[in-house]
Amino acid sequence: RTTDSNIWHAVISFMEDFGRKYMTSYKDAMELLNAELPKFFRSIGIAPDNVVWYAGLHENTDNQHIHLGFFEKEPLFTSENNKGKRYRFGTLGQDALDAFRVKIEERLTDASFDLKRSRRNLTEAAQGTLFHLQGWNSYEQELKRRLLALYRALPIDGRVSYGSKRMDALRPQVNEIVNFIIRNNPKLKADFDAFCSDLARFDANRKRICEDQKIDDVDKYLVSEKYLTDIYRRLGDKVIKAALHIKQ
Repeated sequence: RTTDSNIWHAVISFMEDFGRKYMTSYKDAMELLNAELPKFFRSIGIAPDNVVWYAGLHENTDNQHIHLGFFEKEPLFTSENNKGKRYRFGTLGQDALDAFRVKIEERLTDASFDLKRSRRNLTEAAQGTLFHLQGWNSYEQELKRRLLALYRALPIDGRVSYGSKRMDALRPQVNEIVNFIIRNNPKLKADFDAFCSDLARFDANRKRICEDQKIDDVDKYLVSEKYLTDIYRRLGDKVIKAALHIKQ
């Protein structure tokens, strides 16, 4: 009664067995919405701090479901043709709705937990491998040789990092050192294999979610390529730092 905003309404409905397992009380619903709604609001162009939202979990039906409503407190939208501020209107994009559905199920099943843990273990193991070289065996001697060769090829001034433009020509050399330490260090190899296994399970879970949600464009929700690129960036930065460190 005090705003001209649209009042948006949605129903988040769960399959029977899934709902009974993961949506056991209003506390589950509240935790889920507090975590995921701000990101959803941003994805549809609404500032999270400019929203009033309210929800109710219905448990008295075969499938648990959440009724959700929200509206904007103040008009914040502007356009080139009209400099006055207005409320958001129109339809919500299907991509934003699909992403919200995927994130809801992922949040409840916590499919990302193992992946984040294995990535942390892998980067920590690489740190220990690169910065505690004694040169007592052939592997460490060869790693030192490769790090020194990288050091001699690095730009002599300014900051260098794995993703910087000036490292384009040297990035394959850095990647080869990353592969070398993974292949030759049993602990690091085990952590890398665990990371790749968690990646595969994570994407398999996302494929299942998309199939359950009838989402056709599955590839945009898969993360294996992105996470592998990220882990090589993380380990590559450690290799570069180790090359600079070993020369000192």
